[in-house]
Amino acid sequence: MNYNLLPVISKILRSEVITIVEQGAWIVGNLSCDSKLRDMLLNQGVMQIMVNYLREITDKSVVTISAWALANLSRGLPLPSYSQVAEGVATLCRLLALGSITNS
Repeated sequence: MNYNLLPVISKILRSEVITIVEQGAWIVGNLSCDSKLRDMLLNQGVMQIMVNYLREITDKSVVTISAWALANLSRGLPLPSYSQVAEGVATLCRLLALGSITNS
């Protein structure tokens, strides 16, 4: 199975409409729960797209959902290679250190 989701997801994540970006983060988070789909998303560069937009987006809801999606992209069995998720893990650490991700 080889679906090229990157163009569609990339367009959604780069939208100027914040609610569309938020829905894109939900898509990535849900798809990445399946390790085969997670690997496909990682191989298509979705992690980098999310890391890039998280440098600019300040909407708390989008940041929180995106952090969840990054966490899903970074876990599962078999584990993804660290080289594919290193920048996402670093971004999660940065968001935590800044207090951008909270339970409230």
